[in-house]
Amino acid sequence: MGEEIHEELLFAKTLKTDTKGESIFNVLSDFFKEKFIPYTNVISVATDGVPAVVGRYRGFISRLKRIIPEVECLDEDIQTYVQHLIALHDDFKFRFKDILSIEIPPWIINPLDETEVELTETEVLQEELLELSINEELKVTFKRGYQKFWLQAEIPEKYPGLCAVESGFEFSEKGAISDEQLLAMRQLSPVSHVHKVKAATALMLGSKDKRVPVSQGLDFYHRLKANGCPARVYMYDDCHSLTMLPNEVDNLINGVLWMLKYVNKDD
Repeated sequence: MGEEIHEELLFAKTLKTDTKGESIFNVLSDFFKEKFIPYTNVISVATDGVPAVVGRYRGFISRLKRIIPEVECLDEDIQTYVQHLIALHDDFKFRFKDILSIEIPPWIINPLDETEVELTETEVLQEELLELSINEELKVTFKRGYQKFWLQAEIPEKYPGLCAVESGFEFSEKGAISDEQLLAMRQLSPVSHVHKVKAATALMLGSKDKRVPVSQGLDFYHRLKANGCPARVYMYDDCHSLTMLPNEVDNLINGVLWMLKYVNKDD
């Protein structure tokens, strides 16, 4: 052949106008007429799946089937892809059979599902811990001190499970609070130690405090008075802590006045 380029086919024709199904069919038809080849000699046709060839109405195959209804169309590329995908699917099933056998909780698959899902105690704690770890506002408070962080009003309300664990108890949602827990909380309450207080005491209370009910502060005050200890309550329309500017200023002034009244100046 020398340096000449030849097609590895019986023949190849150039499409001079366009690549539509009709043009392809006309080129083949002219060749058959030129070589006196009957259409009945055509047993099957292999294509590459392009629309111009396999189009339902105007494609090359549809025109050919009008003349040879029994002709078969073998789309070799598509068959190859199908076989490859089947083999790939079987291979993936074997490689990842351990993953496919894992039972994934529905709340992970669809976290936006409003259906209530019963979580285990461990999952409740993990969920609270995850939510807490991404709370940017609380991260700032945590840097100010461990104790101050856990004494915030919103912590027990938003994360009751973690709060119970940090208090030294095993977390459980089953049943009522145990007598042991109630006794431990009672022993940690300032009311249990009010009889030990001898110094004059000023109580700055916020009526909107959600961390500790204001009634406990008033109870502490009345017990101090009953024990003969000098005491006074300053009540503010605020929460914990007293952060509204007028309340904070008044709180500081009253605190200084109270200390000036009861602290021994000679000391």
